[in-house]
Amino acid sequence: IGYNINSHLNHPELWAGNWSQLCTTCKIVKPWGAKHCSVTNKCVSRFDHYCPWMGNCIGKKNHRDFIAFLVLETAAMAVAFVVALGRLYSGGPIPPSFTTTGIIGFLVFDGTVLFPVFLLTCAQISQVLRNITTNELANLHRYHYLRNADGRFNNPFDKGIAENTYAFACVVENEADIQREHVMNTREMGDILGSSGGGGSGKEKDSSV
Repeated sequence: IGYNINSHLNHPELWAGNWSQLCTTCKIVKPWGAKHCSVTNKCVSRFDHYCPWMGNCIGKKNHRDFIAFLVLETAAMAVAFVVALGRLYSGGPIPPSFTTTGIIGFLVFDGTVLFPVFLLTCAQISQVLRNITTNELANLHRYHYLRNADGRFNNPFDKGIAENTYAFACVVENEADIQREHVMNTREMGDILGSSGGGGSGKEKDSSV
């Protein structure tokens, strides 16, 4: 079966002249939010970041699992910190000095790791509620779909906290539909404005004759 490149090029993004959405490696028009990962050498839908802990990209299909991992990890480290702290200040016989030193060392290590992981968990949950990724926030200037006609920030994926949470929990893949809808509307509006401008100039010419 031959590869029909024309069917892949028949896309509103390319009609609108947004050739940066075309991935020449994967030979696809990237949906909004997708990014070609240089580590895995693949385009990842709703690319968030590459996670060395997981040894994989965090994207549309595994973002929910990553958030669950962060929440459970944060909870486990917080419980361990509280238990160790309680053991240190519990009544009863004074524990040996090496035990006390070990507990203090654990508290320092656990607290040092817990704080940044807690912040990461909060940041990820905040982004889920706004339906935006780490990659998009870090590269706002690069993605045209995150700006409106006035150049101000506008997130087309943000449908409110409730709908954003539902889409995340159920892994709703609607990025391509949103992309086609917005690009087509923008292109059609441009055509309408262009034809109105042309019609106006023609009328002026007729009236001047």
